[in-house]
Amino acid sequence: MVRAAFPERALIAAEPLAGGLRNSNFKLRFEPGAEPLVLRIYEHDRALCRKEVDLHRLVGGAIPIPEILHAAPDGVDGSAPFVIMRYVEGITFRHPGTGVEQRPLHVFEVGMARARTDRRISLARRRRPVPAVRR
Repeated sequence: MVRAAFPERALIAAEPLAGGLRNSNFKLRFEPGAEPLVLRIYEHDRALCRKEVDLHRLVGGAIPIPEILHAAPDGVDGSAPFVIMRYVEGITFRHPGTGVEQRPLHVFEVGMARARTDRRISLARRRRPVPAVRR
């Protein structure tokens, strides 16, 4: 999967990340000094990959989320669907307000962000399928 997305990069390690409920997440380490990335594999709900890619595109400016660098909603060579995104240190939505320097993320704020994107999501569902993304 990683080679299909980034054939020029040398993968050194893939470390499992805790916290995924339905997907498998791995922190990818490349050559020394290179930015680590995250590989998310959609093993249980293959359609969820396309939905999350659409959601990232719609709310990326409104909510701080990692940038998706490569998406394969249909998988590659028989693999499960996957995305590769930037690795970001910090707290998750599951553990809001736990970082000392972090401002607590309130349910109200998440609800307001979702309200701003509900219309965009319904419009995106009417559009054609999302092609693979590569930056």
